[in-house]
Amino acid sequence: MNKSYNIYTNIKGYNVLRVKGVVHIDSDAGIKGEDFDVIYIEDINQSHYELSYLLQQISTLKSYKCFLKPCFLAQSLKNRVLHLSPVIDGYAATPDDKDMNERVDEIYARLANIDTFEISEVRSSSYIYFLKLCKYAISRGMFTFTNTVEQAYAQGHSALYVAKRNNIMHNLNDDFIKFNHTLLELGYASVKSFEERIHLCPKCFGSHLFYMETCPQCGSSNLKDEPVLHHFRC
Repeated sequence: MNKSYNIYTNIKGYNVLRVKGVVHIDSDAGIKGEDFDVIYIEDINQSHYELSYLLQQISTLKSYKCFLKPCFLAQSLKNRVLHLSPVIDGYAATPDDKDMNERVDEIYARLANIDTFEISEVRSSSYIYFLKLCKYAISRGMFTFTNTVEQAYAQGHSALYVAKRNNIMHNLNDDFIKFNHTLLELGYASVKSFEERIHLCPKCFGSHLFYMETCPQCGSSNLKDEPVLHHFRC
């Protein structure tokens, strides 16, 4: 078996994938998706970039073997990956941690209740992507779309909110409209009238930008600030 991981059955009966180093899980023929229920990253001596790369390989949204599976990190890694906290389900001292197992119970209980949204029944790849995001959000107890800016996300918001904001479901077919109404009726989504304003790259739509304000006529950044906007609340 690959030395960078092993399977451990914890005290709750969950098969835990204990990760000890970078592993390309989807291309590893030595392990199947049904072999494990939970992902747990051990206290490993790796750089910030290596940890970020590892989390990409076992992403609960991008990896088909890890799809929607709870992902936890060793408690000692918490201060090293705070920027990635929105995509981590929690931290635990060991795979037998009581709080971790309770969180896993909650996630799988929610997953059992959202089989209404069957991915296999839809045709559009963008629709499949949107359903995956919704399944992830609901399984994690995220029941509303939000415009709260998160530093961990390249576009400033969660992928689910970005998909909604950018009209990724631009073909407003009957299935999508029905699905939207279902989310609203079940209380998994709420409609808000205001969306946050954020600068994005026109090509990749990322928000991690370095830009300077310059004069449109001469190109100089030696500008004078003047009160132009009036905030009525203030």
